[in-house]
Amino acid sequence: MDAKDILDSLTQRAFLVYIFIEVITLIVLLVLLYRLKMENVLVLLLITAIIASFTVISAKACSNMIKLTFQGHSQLDQPIIYVMAIVMAVTAITQVKFLNHAMKLFHSTIVVPTNFVFFTISAITAGIVFYREMWGMTAIQVFMYLFGCCLCFIGVFFITTGRSGDSFDEDSAKKLMADILPTWLYSSYNRAPIQPRSPNSDTALLLSNQSDTDETSFQGDQELQEINNQNQPNQYGSQNGTKY
Repeated sequence: MDAKDILDSLTQRAFLVYIFIEVITLIVLLVLLYRLKMENVLVLLLITAIIASFTVISAKACSNMIKLTFQGHSQLDQPIIYVMAIVMAVTAITQVKFLNHAMKLFHSTIVVPTNFVFFTISAITAGIVFYREMWGMTAIQVFMYLFGCCLCFIGVFFITTGRSGDSFDEDSAKKLMADILPTWLYSSYNRAPIQPRSPNSDTALLLSNQSDTDETSFQGDQELQEINNQNQPNQYGSQNGTKY
C-alpha cells in the first residue's frame, strides 16, 4: 500500500466507525481507571489492547511505505508517512506504560495470558477493518483462522497457569479466573491430593518420630554412664587405671 491507498483506507466508512467505537471505549476505560480508581487488570489491559491496535495499523503502514521507497517508489515526500511514524511511537510508549502498570499491580501469570489474548484480538480486528485482510477468504478459511487463534489463547493460558511467586495471592487469582473464564479452563487451580492422608497415618507418623527421639535419648544416657564409670577411682586408690 502506498500513501494514496493508506489515505483512502483512513477515510473509509468501516474504519471511521471502528475508530469511533474504540475512542468511546477508551474514554470510558480511562474514566474508570482515573476517576473511579478502578485498577482492575481487565481495565488496564483493555486500554493497552486498544492503544496497541493503533500501533499495529501505523507500524504496518510505515513498513509498507518504507518498502516501496527502497523499491524505487519514494514515499518520503508524503506527509502521511511521518504522521504514521509519530502515531506508532506515541502509541507504543503509551501501551508499554499501561502494561507496566498492570505488571506492578498483578502477577505475571494473570497479566501475560490476558494481554496476549487482548492484543491478538485487537491486532486481528485492526487488520480486518483497515487492511481488509480477510476479504476474499471463504467461510471455512475464516473459521479455521479464528479457531487456531482460540487454540493459541487456550494454550497460552494453560502454559502460564499454576505458577506462583512470593507476591502472588493464589486466592485472588482463583477469584479473578472464575470471573474471566469458565470453570473447566481454570480447574488446575482447584487441585486436591489424590489420596488424602487419614488421621491414623498422622498418628503413626507421630509415634514413629517419638520412638526415634526416645532411642536417641537412651543411647546418650548409656554413653554418659560409661564415661562416669571410667572416671571413678578403683579399689587400689587409682583413677583411670593409674596407681598412686
